[in-house]
Amino acid sequence: MGKSRYLTTMKKIVGIAALALLAGGALAIVLPGKRVDYASPQKPAYHESASSSDAAPASIRADRHISLLPFLSAALFKTADQHLARPITVLVAGVPGKGNPAPNLTDTILVVHADPIIGRIVLFSLPRDLLVKPSDATYYTKLNGLYERRGITALRLKAEEITGLEITRYIVIDLAAVREIVDALDGVNIFLEKDLHDPRFPSNGFGYETFELKSGWRYLDGLTASRFIRTRNDPEGDFGRMKRQQMLLEALKQKITGLSIVWDMPTFLKIFESIDAHIETNITTDELFQFFEWGKNISGDPVILAPLDADREKHLFTTGDFWFGEVRASIVKPIEGIENYDAIRGYVETILTK
Repeated sequence: MGKSRYLTTMKKIVGIAALALLAGGALAIVLPGKRVDYASPQKPAYHESASSSDAAPASIRADRHISLLPFLSAALFKTADQHLARPITVLVAGVPGKGNPAPNLTDTILVVHADPIIGRIVLFSLPRDLLVKPSDATYYTKLNGLYERRGITALRLKAEEITGLEITRYIVIDLAAVREIVDALDGVNIFLEKDLHDPRFPSNGFGYETFELKSGWRYLDGLTASRFIRTRNDPEGDFGRMKRQQMLLEALKQKITGLSIVWDMPTFLKIFESIDAHIETNITTDELFQFFEWGKNISGDPVILAPLDADREKHLFTTGDFWFGEVRASIVKPIEGIENYDAIRGYVETILTK
């Protein structure tokens, strides 16, 4: 292999590695992370009953899929500025994808704040069942349905409204990419400290099935890996699911770095094609390399997981029921009232200034 072709291949691999990190929840999520639960000032519990029967039909998505192929192709022929100079906030959303009962519902919604000045990444997970009203709409929907109804711009703007952060970049990953990448690598090995058991994992027949893995070393194929990071039946809630995503990314990282550039080139091409087909983003090539270079060099304990949830000590959200037309559903709402995000913004600011 000639020198120029070798360098070209290496740059493509770097791009793939950077995308894998971004898709998992931003850059260096494979580094050890810690959970913080800074309690907000004590406030009385708020219980509100509200309903809406003017549910509007789903609108056509205005945001189109943006292929990563031009980004990665450009990276092969130029050297990007690899200095991440200022903080940036990215919306990361995961959807089940085709072949699932609700392919475009965002099961995972993260707001990732990367600050190169202090060398820290904070991941705020948003409750998917949060009741929200889209801009210029007369109906309510759950936050996880906003992308399906109105597209990524609507979800990004609502995430800005909830957190008070300016979000300029987004990445949406289809879980089919996880299945395809794991299968392209002939599976991965994961070590489980405890049994994983979910008797109500969503099935393709709009019902439920049991998903379980015993403790110890387990081999995961693509389908099992996607279920492993998607199941929600965990005592640690979203934090536990984020830890499983971190475990899978670490396993993928070890598999990819162990491949031979010459003999495993078909595998690299399969991974590239899967990423290009199943990821939607507005992140530029230069930013891709800036993220990767910064993320791989930070040390210590820079990744903080900060779930925005209905934990009573935080006094941010409460739960309740809501009528969507004639359908009654469980929802999450701000403890200060529907669409009142003052306490959440204050909590986010507190975490970022600690």
